[in-house]
Amino acid sequence: MSICTIAADFSVAAIVEAMLPCGGSLPEGISWVPMETPRRALYIRLRVECNQHLPNEEIDIECRWVHLIFERPTSYTKVFCFVSDRHIGSHQLNPAAFVMESDHDSCWRVDGLREIDRAWFAIRNLLDERHGQPKPPSRRSWFSIIDAIEWLTITMAKVPDEETGHFKSLTSIEREES
Repeated sequence: MSICTIAADFSVAAIVEAMLPCGGSLPEGISWVPMETPRRALYIRLRVECNQHLPNEEIDIECRWVHLIFERPTSYTKVFCFVSDRHIGSHQLNPAAFVMESDHDSCWRVDGLREIDRAWFAIRNLLDERHGQPKPPSRRSWFSIIDAIEWLTITMAKVPDEETGHFKSLTSIEREES
C-alpha cells in the first residue's frame, strides 16, 4: 500500500522497469562484469512534502528528498537510498551516504522503496510533535514529486555486514552527460 499522494513507490518501480530493463546496467553485449567495473545506474530523486495549515493562516512546511539509485545487471535489482532534509543535486551525491536497501529480483519493489514511506511518516511525526494531529485531517496538504531522473555510472564493493556476512557499498558515482 502506498501512502504518498502519487503512489510514489508504484510510480518509481514503473519508471525503473521501463527505463532500466533486466540486464540494463551492463555494457551492450556483455553478460557479466566484476563488481568494481563501472555500470550504468538510474537515479531518481523524489520530494515528499507536507504543508500543515495552521489556524492563524500560516503554513508549516516539512520536506524530505528520497534519493534512489537502481542497478540491474540481471533480474536482480540493487536499490541504494538515502534521505535528506535539504535539496542535494545529483552532482553532489556522496557514495558513502547511500545504503543498499535491496538486492533481489522481486522484493526490491518493497524493501528497496521502503524509505519513501519512512520519509512520509517522519514528516507526519514532526508535524504532530509541533502541532498535534490536525482537526480536521484535511488541514494538511501532501505532495510527492519526482524531481529528477538521471543516468549515472557507479562502481561498488563488498563490505562486511554482521547480519548477512556481505553487503554492497557504492564506491563512486558519476553523472552521465546527456
